[in-house]
Amino acid sequence: MKKAVSFLLVSLLVIAASFACTHVARLDRGTIEQARQDGIPVIFTWINQGPPNSAGGVNAYIYFVNATQKIIKYVRIHVIPYNSVGDPVRSSIGNKSRTTLKSTGPFEPGRGNGGLTSGKHWTNVWYNYTIVCIEVVGADIEFMDGTETSINRMEMGKALQRGVRNSCSIETNAS
Repeated sequence: MKKAVSFLLVSLLVIAASFACTHVARLDRGTIEQARQDGIPVIFTWINQGPPNSAGGVNAYIYFVNATQKIIKYVRIHVIPYNSVGDPVRSSIGNKSRTTLKSTGPFEPGRGNGGLTSGKHWTNVWYNYTIVCIEVVGADIEFMDGTETSINRMEMGKALQRGVRNSCSIETNAS
């Protein structure tokens, strides 16, 4: 009986996550058209980190959709981790902070690297128990035809789906 109830609960969670995935990854035609007009090649639909594991390893979960009319070969995403007071932190292994995560296509126009339940994630990117937030600071995109483009830190706001958070700044109320 307990196994049946556990199975049912897990099944419901998977179904709920699938609906969340569909909602997060769905882009309307206007969002893609605006990105094309702004010269933004990909739209980030999800940016998050997992909690540190028992060794302090932190995973990165970053999903995007190709907003161009060309096929993308590679997306190299530049990411910085932050602690709870908004300071960039380094990994205790390798002493790196900013890192580049590579997602290999091909990614057809309007398609991306997945969603919440099936999307690409990077395991143990950093080892640091204090990481509570990650920020994408840019991306380099290489197309199948050999051309390349990039998104810099100043353009990142245009590359985010509405509702996607990509800031680790801490807001305070000065009194």
